[in-house]
Amino acid sequence: MRRLVPCAQPDQAHVLDRASQRNRSPCCTLQVHTLKCLLPLHAWLCFSHLRSSYLLVAGTGLGWSVGGKVSVTSSSYNWAQAESRSIVSVTENPTADALAVAGFGGVAGAAIYDTLAAATAAPGTSVSSTTSSLRQYNVTLLTLDQPLAVTHYARVSNWEGLIVDLRPEVGYTSSNIAVKAADGTWQREGDNGEKFGVRVLATGPSLLQLDNVLVADCGQAGLGRPCVHFDRLLPLRNGSRALNISAAGAAALRQPVPADTAAAGGLGLGLNPSYLNGSALTGVMDLAVWISSADNPYMGIDKSETNGSYAAATLSGNVMAGSYDVDTVRVDLRGAVVVDNLGWGTYKEMNGKSKFDDILPATFRVTINDVILRRNTAAGSERLGFYLAGQPCSNLTAAKTPASATAAAVQASLRVANNTAHSSLVGLMLEANDEFELCSGVVGFNLWRNWDFGVFTVKAIRTSATLIDVTVAESKHVGALILYQGELADPVEVQMYRVNFIGISGPESCSICNGSIPMTGGITSDLSCHQKLSRQSYNRE
Repeated sequence: MRRLVPCAQPDQAHVLDRASQRNRSPCCTLQVHTLKCLLPLHAWLCFSHLRSSYLLVAGTGLGWSVGGKVSVTSSSYNWAQAESRSIVSVTENPTADALAVAGFGGVAGAAIYDTLAAATAAPGTSVSSTTSSLRQYNVTLLTLDQPLAVTHYARVSNWEGLIVDLRPEVGYTSSNIAVKAADGTWQREGDNGEKFGVRVLATGPSLLQLDNVLVADCGQAGLGRPCVHFDRLLPLRNGSRALNISAAGAAALRQPVPADTAAAGGLGLGLNPSYLNGSALTGVMDLAVWISSADNPYMGIDKSETNGSYAAATLSGNVMAGSYDVDTVRVDLRGAVVVDNLGWGTYKEMNGKSKFDDILPATFRVTINDVILRRNTAAGSERLGFYLAGQPCSNLTAAKTPASATAAAVQASLRVANNTAHSSLVGLMLEANDEFELCSGVVGFNLWRNWDFGVFTVKAIRTSATLIDVTVAESKHVGALILYQGELADPVEVQMYRVNFIGISGPESCSICNGSIPMTGGITSDLSCHQKLSRQSYNRE
């Protein structure tokens, strides 16, 4: 761990402006790395039973330790059915006897096999049911300290080549390095506390690199002060070579997501190699992470500040549990890389709010184009899963063609792809691109069990819209509602390529949220329903 070294303070007569600080060596450096920085912090759930103390998770070599904590996200419409437990034992590729003891043999084992077979099938390949061995798929059996209180359904269906993945996630939220508030945990409601936690802040010509760190009870509510804040970072001279890192240390550092930077041509990646990688953020009291180019999220975004003067950071492989009446992750700066992250518990405060309150917190809010956004999961929000400025449609021409030998090259060219949102009020809120092109589009979203809409354009969009490779499953109201704001005779259109709308995906769907929803939008007795509807939400009785 490298100690934080404060910048030299200029005297009052020679205060440096931000422009004069650009392209210099870092004045402040904080690097925290552990030996587990290469291990995944979240995986897909394969199977769980009601009141069972076992979880079957896809993958091996996770590196999750006995005594560590895991969280299972919700598979219903209510994100708060996510549960946290401690690990008692870890068994990789368990035997048939071990699976039977855990309740994963027989019929359950066949169902799990079908899920894994469908999940690993090539696109366009149909898979039939079978009871072959699970061991070929590399699974990990976790024994928990307490039984789960809720059934977490995990299903992947393969309908003649159409793969529909409705699996919740399991996130690991422990680390041997913890940054946390000294005065302990907090509660969102009823505790009369100050909600004033720890922060990690890098600004200007600074370097911040965090690997496999737990940041807990963090952020400062209502002030736009997140747990981890990359605030208007400036480019650093010679990139990482100005940091004087030893050769051994440099070799040990993970260079996050190198395969994803190919899509970022011209975005200035690497001008400041700051990142948050493989870390867990819990007990979040404001935003979890903010990559900013403006002073405060409540003052609006001055996009003149995003013209290349600043250097963005990378978020890779993190687990983020919650935010308080604001976004969980917010990105306002071109060139940011946001990949393989899991977030849930985006909280909407309703107490003391006007009925005209239209603040819509998102688990991932990207307000600007030219951001790499791939393989992220918004696993439960009381308002939005993703709020996204669409891509200019001219960038998506190749993606419109069916899968072919050039599919890998097409995927590599996409800056936004393969993201998932579930258990939210709205899965994806689509806004117009910021490049003055008259068409905005998205590629590769999996949107399931979102209450009001899978895809929605709130207050209407000012351009045409294109959806490519989007799956919307089990929305309670409408799969997609695209509203246009403009004149009646404007030449606009909505184009869809390989977009699938699915009503019921399996037998468990009929048991999720069968209760009635109060007209006031209050709590219903059926806890698998969304518990905090807006005043404009649908499907109330």
